[in-house]
Amino acid sequence: MSLDNYISLISATIAFAGLLLVGLQLKESTDQRRLESVLHFYGINRDIISLGFTNPELFQILHGQKADPLVERHYLQLWFNQFALIHSFKNRKVFPVDLCESMERDIRYFMEEGNAQRHWQQNRVYYPAAFQTFIDHLTPSKADVPEGTSASKE
Repeated sequence: MSLDNYISLISATIAFAGLLLVGLQLKESTDQRRLESVLHFYGINRDIISLGFTNPELFQILHGQKADPLVERHYLQLWFNQFALIHSFKNRKVFPVDLCESMERDIRYFMEEGNAQRHWQQNRVYYPAAFQTFIDHLTPSKADVPEGTSASKE
């Protein structure tokens, strides 16, 4: 092998090693962005729930009890916007599968409340079709709701 061949081989090896390094950095960056997205999601949840500590009427809404209709509408809208974010993250595979399954159970439980179901039926048209299907799939029919919960009492 001539010197030119060695130089070409060394250059190709260095270029390949550089590409591997860039690939590893991209993967690490993607993992970091996913973690930041999950942390951001939990921060929004914390903020929405924290509103209930300053305004206890919001906790009543979460439990399907009567509240000021305007307050209820806006508070439920915050939750549905959060669910839309969950749906978006789920479709982009930002969240791990087990976290997605856990969030779907939480949404299903949330959708057992009659006020959440009413709000969804009145406002679903403002969301993308795929999100509508996602929430509709997680919304129990009256036959699916355990006895004693809000939706079964309506």
